[in-house]
Amino acid sequence: MAILSLAQIYLSNRLATYGRNLKLIEKEIALIEERNSQVKSETASRGGLAKLEDMALEKGFNKNPMVKNLSSKVPVALNP
Repeated sequence: MAILSLAQIYLSNRLATYGRNLKLIEKEIALIEERNSQVKSETASRGGLAKLEDMALEKGFNKNPMVKNLSSKVPVALNP
């Protein structure tokens, strides 16, 4: 009988511990979901990529800048 009582106490303790851990995990999930919501809202308020592209063009960024290749087949030091 004593063994059963000890087993019941042990199992009750384990269940209480699991319940506490579950509550902590649920709280962490809620915080992550809230932060995710905030990030989505910030992204939406910025208007997406099209608005970001317009803002970049207004600040002087080029959409398709001409690329110049400055490398030569012969090292610069050997050119006359």
